[in-house]
Amino acid sequence: MFIDSDVPVEFIQFLENTAENNNLRIEIAPSSKNSPKEEWSFLSFQIMAKGFLPDFLRFIEKIENSFYLVEIQNLNI
Repeated sequence: MFIDSDVPVEFIQFLENTAENNNLRIEIAPSSKNSPKEEWSFLSFQIMAKGFLPDFLRFIEKIENSFYLVEIQNLNI
């Protein structure tokens, strides 16, 4: 449910596998890590995807319905 903030390999593999299963090519880059003052620990990633819109929407749906706690903060299509 929670992502290992030091080594988020399992979560990144989940994103890559989900993208591949939905015919998308993605690039993942770390965006930021929370400051020590934050109440909850979190990681931010920037994901750039290439593919068709229906495949992308299916990818987003699978991420949102996964067992990871995920929030999409910004989306540009």
